[in-house]
Amino acid sequence: MRILYLTSCMEIGGTELYTLDYAKCMQNCGHKVYWGSVKKGKMHEIARNNGINLLHCTFEKRTPVKMLKAINTIKRIVKNESIDLIHATDAY
Repeated sequence: MRILYLTSCMEIGGTELYTLDYAKCMQNCGHKVYWGSVKKGKMHEIARNNGINLLHCTFEKRTPVKMLKAINTIKRIVKNESIDLIHATDAY
């Protein structure tokens, strides 16, 4: 299964550490994990070193127009990468 995990940034914190543990567990089960983030941060290199596929999602979610743009961005990523499941712990 191909799993896309969305988060708002790649700084070191609870959500990001959870994402890293989740991704490593899913990889150990044979799944391919992608981590999509709006901003790069300190976790970017750590995730890459752990073999996690990183995607940069350039969108905002504040207005209806930007929300539609975000939906189209996610749809394009899902189609291009053949994503089976999307998971997120924040508004993204």
